[in-house]
Amino acid sequence: MNKKSPLVAFILAFLLGSLGLFYVSVTGAIVLTVVSILALLTIPTLIFYLWIISIVWNVYGAFSHNNDLNQKLAAEREQQELADQLKEAEDEWTTLVKYDATVQAAVEKVQQFGDEAIAELRKAYAVVKDKEQLPRIADQIVSEHA
Repeated sequence: MNKKSPLVAFILAFLLGSLGLFYVSVTGAIVLTVVSILALLTIPTLIFYLWIISIVWNVYGAFSHNNDLNQKLAAEREQQELADQLKEAEDEWTTLVKYDATVQAAVEKVQQFGDEAIAELRKAYAVVKDKEQLPRIADQIVSEHA
């Protein structure tokens, strides 16, 4: 999805009237073109007002399109940042389990109760971020599952 230039939108609507709306809104272009044809056949003085409407509509449509695009890109960036943070936390936990004796001991203590107990220990560590608390947390998990 590419950005739309408000300047291009203005120029197209200025030069082509309702046909310039195809740049930002196919439906809008069709509707306004039909209305313009009907106005031309019935009330020709309305054409000037429809031309102004097409310019405003086209420029507004370009700005609106760009705003929607920016919001979508910001949401995608935020989602990617969250995914990166989650991956980083998973990598940290995996490294701690592999190399840290305190974490290994806590995992071994709760391991008998399955992956759910290990996940609970991991969540608790993510909150407290203190390895020295893990033996106490592991004991609590064991007492809850026993």
